[in-house]
Amino acid sequence: MPNGAPGVAGAPGSGAGNACLDQFPLGDCVDYLVEREAVVDMLDDLQSTRDRRSVPVAEAALASADPVVVSAGLSLLGPFADSSESAVERAAPHILSPFVGTANLAAEVLNRSRKFQPLAAQYRAGHPDNDQELSPWQRSIPVDLAKLGFDSGYPGAMPYPPGESELSAAHSTRDALDQILAHYQKQLGAAPVGLAQLRSELMGNDMKRSEQMSRDMKALQDEYAKTKDPNVLKRMSELGKSFGESASSSLAKWPLPADSPTTPASTFVIERDGLLPVRVVVVYREALLDRSVIVHAWRGAKYPPVPRLKPFNRRSFY
Repeated sequence: MPNGAPGVAGAPGSGAGNACLDQFPLGDCVDYLVEREAVVDMLDDLQSTRDRRSVPVAEAALASADPVVVSAGLSLLGPFADSSESAVERAAPHILSPFVGTANLAAEVLNRSRKFQPLAAQYRAGHPDNDQELSPWQRSIPVDLAKLGFDSGYPGAMPYPPGESELSAAHSTRDALDQILAHYQKQLGAAPVGLAQLRSELMGNDMKRSEQMSRDMKALQDEYAKTKDPNVLKRMSELGKSFGESASSSLAKWPLPADSPTTPASTFVIERDGLLPVRVVVVYREALLDRSVIVHAWRGAKYPPVPRLKPFNRRSFY
């Protein structure tokens, strides 16, 4: 085994583990990778037993610096998440992992906990299931806020996966909420409104749009019944497609927190299209993770979705 190799694969501070994770040549990592495979196989075997005594082993795996080991630990921990609060609290920080697969698994674990379920639901709103296979090292593509017309992000804030989506970029910091609100009030020259008001505006707009589309569809149906014009049928198909897209509004796609009297969220509306907010900044405190969060969100034809999954390149890992 190489000098400084870990006793448990990928343990923090291990020479071999960090060498691999920092993209050293594969030849320097062979022994470590063999050991890691043995550890992951052991965790997989324990998972099949569904034995509660394996929870401490899963918790130890979560301390690894290696996303392969962490993912195996989260999978092992999952069935016990609803009955072991300490285990769930160990898993919670991994929803902030830069590795998409690890954060996805952490959200699955947290979703089984009544305490953490709202946080998992927020994450899943911005990361819907898809058929794309993820590697353990796959990361989200950062969003260039300047290209979307936003000012630079909050100083020193780190990416916050639960608030990210194709229509939002989120960051978090340990700074106090009042300090962040003061920063954005000064930067934007405006006072925030409550998140509930933003939700009401967006829901009202989506409802009006749906009602108008329903009237337009009825008119086209009546016209087609009289004329049997294939062009009218084509317009009906196009409107139906637009209606389906409207039904899945950005309110559902924006992974916003559940606003409550104890953890109110504040919203800065940066830009409107008519009366409709199309660029906003939402600031709130996430007590479960002891962090203040800033979400930049956008919508509309002027600000289309931004793909967030970066293709995995195995050579870049080695």
